Amino acid sequence: MSDRESKMYEKILESINKYNCQLVCDYGCGDGELLDYLKDKKPDLELYGIDYFSKWKDEGGAENYVKIDREGEYFTKLAGLRMFDMVVSTHALHHFQYPVSELRTIAGMIRPGGLLDLYDHCFDHGSQRGYVRSLSSLIGEATSALRGMYHRHHYSLEEAVDLLSVISGEMLVHEEFRLDVSEEESEQSAKRNLERIQGMIDKITPKWPEFWLDIFLPLLELDYRTIEKTGMDTSLMLHIIVQVNE
Repeated sequence: MSDRESKMYEKILESINKYNCQLVCDYGCGDGELLDYLKDKKPDLELYGIDYFSKWKDEGGAENYVKIDREGEYFTKLAGLRMFDMVVSTHALHHFQYPVSELRTIAGMIRPGGLLDLYDHCFDHGSQRGYVRSLSSLIGEATSALRGMYHRHHYSLEEAVDLLSVISGEMLVHEEFRLDVSEEESEQSAKRNLERIQGMIDKITPKWPEFWLDIFLPLLELDYRTIEKTGMDTSLMLHIIVQVNE
């Protein structure tokens, strides 16, 4: 478990204990780090992890949880069963191409009275480095839209609360909090983003259409300059718990 995620993982475990959840799913589980943590802390939990495994993840066996591919046949059957006591989603909301339908699909996996426990990075205008992170998110959304790809928009808490109102239920928690991010981790995050942006810039050649050279390239260069000059703060998180209606 990474140090920066420890506070979030502890909050998730607290919710599982508080609401007596037994059957738990991590929607957008990635490499299963959270699920491994939960199994270590509470071995009796029955855990599932959902992600796009066939596209970008190794489908090797998982000792601590059941792997489900988001585009697989089993997910289609699972989506309407309303079986989980809790579905957890961390760092995934901003990836949803069609967030309303995705959230409704997730709600359809939760038993009546069960919980959606959602976390994501939050728009942060409280500091220069937080503002740079928010600006980078907006530039990323713009460049994705220009390429006909899904957006990667990080929401404010107010936007996320409004979005989750599509789920029929009671909102038990809506809050902001900060992860414990060290200066070294902040520098590493900025470095990774600079490498990602530079990789995109390197793919642009003079043979590209003039529109792309005039619009796309300056956006990427602006993103690179602001991160290089100021750094980034990715510590501000939003947290929402919705109890799904009976």
